Amino acid sequence: MSITFIRHAQSEANVGGVSKPNSTIELSPVGQQQALELATQFSQKPTQVYVSEFIRTHQTAAPILDKFSLQPVILPCLNEFNVFGFDIVEGMTGAQRLPLAKRYWKACDPDASFGQGGQSFNEFCSQVRDFISLFTQGEIVDHSLVFGHGMWFSVFSWLQETNFTTSVTSAEMKEFVSYLTEHHPDNCSQHILR
Repeated sequence: MSITFIRHAQSEANVGGVSKPNSTIELSPVGQQQALELATQFSQKPTQVYVSEFIRTHQTAAPILDKFSLQPVILPCLNEFNVFGFDIVEGMTGAQRLPLAKRYWKACDPDASFGQGGQSFNEFCSQVRDFISLFTQGEIVDHSLVFGHGMWFSVFSWLQETNFTTSVTSAEMKEFVSYLTEHHPDNCSQHILR
């Protein structure tokens, strides 16, 4: 079985842009070029292309979809972690968001979320497990491309390695934070899902 995960190209948020609702964060000009270059790396038509609901995965996949005349399958379980609702970060730059993120990860409260639409780490892990169920049951088609997000892939990899199937404790979340420092994919990086 060969299914390739691809992290989206560089986004506005990756370069510290002013906050937008997570689903509407677009690619930066560099990211748009990365997506075009990515498409040149594929000579064989994938069986299927999966994307999250977030526009940056659609924009990254678009050149490949155009090249092979494909339509994407949208999977909400691929959406990125969203601990802070937009009402919490509205108008903030990346530099202004950073202290919030640092406090969050330092506290390691797996059930904390902030603002409207904010997710807890346990809720996010459950969402990623939904994809793992599809994957292990063979519902993600062989020779497919899965366009997703950095934190999502880190959690996917961690859950696959640790086999956590229940809620994560604070101590386990701290283990994830250590794991994250060495297992966070670059924009447009490709990884075979196992």
